[in-house]
Amino acid sequence: MKKLLLLLLLVPNLVMAETTSVWGDDGSLTIIQSENKDVIKKSLNCSAEDYKYAKGDYDPQEAYDFGVKIQSLVKGKNLEGIFNLVDESGESGSVPRKSLALKYSFDEIFDADWVNSVISSIPQCGPLGWRGFMLGSGSIWYNPPKDKSEGVIFGFNGVKELEIFEDEAGWKNNKKLIHPSCFYRPWASGDNYEEYAERFNIEVKKLRYAPGQFFGSKIKNLEPITASWGDKIPLINSLEKCSPENFKTIKSDKSIRIAIEDEFGSNMYKEYSVLKRFPAEKCSKLAPHIGKLCKQSYLLESGDYIGGSMGVASEVGIYGLFDLPKLGLSIVPLRFFDSTNAALNYLDESSLNDCGIDIGAAGQGGKEYCTGNVEKDDKIRRCFEAKSTKEYKTRSKEFVAMGEYNAVEEVPWNIGVSPGVRDHFAEQCFDEYK
Repeated sequence: MKKLLLLLLLVPNLVMAETTSVWGDDGSLTIIQSENKDVIKKSLNCSAEDYKYAKGDYDPQEAYDFGVKIQSLVKGKNLEGIFNLVDESGESGSVPRKSLALKYSFDEIFDADWVNSVISSIPQCGPLGWRGFMLGSGSIWYNPPKDKSEGVIFGFNGVKELEIFEDEAGWKNNKKLIHPSCFYRPWASGDNYEEYAERFNIEVKKLRYAPGQFFGSKIKNLEPITASWGDKIPLINSLEKCSPENFKTIKSDKSIRIAIEDEFGSNMYKEYSVLKRFPAEKCSKLAPHIGKLCKQSYLLESGDYIGGSMGVASEVGIYGLFDLPKLGLSIVPLRFFDSTNAALNYLDESSLNDCGIDIGAAGQGGKEYCTGNVEKDDKIRRCFEAKSTKEYKTRSKEFVAMGEYNAVEEVPWNIGVSPGVRDHFAEQCFDEYK
């Protein structure tokens, strides 16, 4: 047997000790602490260099074994087993939600080429830099078990897109595209929200995730404040100031992207994409003290390209369009989330809490229609939404024709479809599917 000396970081006393790596006749690697001859690790698949690179942060053999475990689940088409390992809180769009994925079969989500790429690859003993571990040239991304935490899958590539997002490219008001700069969000440093939290005596975390709750209550003046460093910083953006009449966009699928230069003259960009429409009546409930009804609302992902391999720094949040005193039509941030999946789960839970149907006027409680059966309630909700959307489009066109509004997009949801009409639709759908 041959021996190799290397240095390993010993935890928890953080003392560097001399160790010996011994390869056995079966091809296994045994790492022995030289002082007391204790066997620290035994590995059949990973090298001394792998352990040296790990620096005690993870166990290379456990990382390899976790990759084998994932491959076994994929080979056996064990959909539930795979999604039991999934961390839904990862980057936006990186993994489907388990609640949605389990409504499909394995073959509907993962095709044969994807499966072959995963099961034919060799599991890794070390990560691809800061990105993590992968199988199948990036088909699956994962982190191995560490300390007392379980290993998790945090990303898929090349799988079926399960979520149904809005077809619209961008948010339009009065047929005019809203500029990416209008969607103000917490900075990466958090300084802008920290300034507001300190100025108005609000807990930073509460303001960071649910700013809509404080507009009109603790934050009575909705205009920009002067930060401690002297600059004016807003949380709410007036369309008149943030969205010019005409601006040039960069083609980017369904994202609305504009080119900008940073303070050093480097080329960057801002962008946003519309994910889901959010009901105006629910939007108003997220800003209960603002004193105005929400006209339109969407769940968006907005961000800035910050350069380098880190790509886009983005936030997922619900924004609303309100006509506010002094500011006029303005984009108001209402609720932020740690990931797209967290936001989509919130939307689903919001619908379930109302049994999918909220008849009441904005900001008020309403009669609920539900059976307690998830499948039936889903049919009732879909029926209700289809009827309400059709009515809204018809009535909004009539309001525009009468000159009460300039465009269909300006008609508030609760005006286009009154609570009485929604109540009638709900009764019809409930009677049909109960």
